[in-house]
Amino acid sequence: MPVGESLVTQARVLIIDDEKFIVEGISQHLTALGNEVLPFVDPAKALEVIESEEIDLVLTDSKSATRLLSLVWFRLINTIRKKAARLAAADAQQDD
Repeated sequence: MPVGESLVTQARVLIIDDEKFIVEGISQHLTALGNEVLPFVDPAKALEVIESEEIDLVLTDSKSATRLLSLVWFRLINTIRKKAARLAAADAQQDD
């Protein structure tokens, strides 16, 4: 590999946290690394994006669950899990 070439693939990253300054700091860092960042402090808005768009990585804080609206939070986590399972199953079928 040539010197200076990155091993990191640019990704579409969704960040959800109830602390705006955390979301902003992580967003700035990941954007500077060349990633597309979708920052959220509102779990309902993040859920809409997760349900409708392709996301490579979701970053969140498990402690946010107690501070954010619980029902929306758990729906968000369940949606991420279901989508990840569907993607894993599709990848497994492609490998066969």
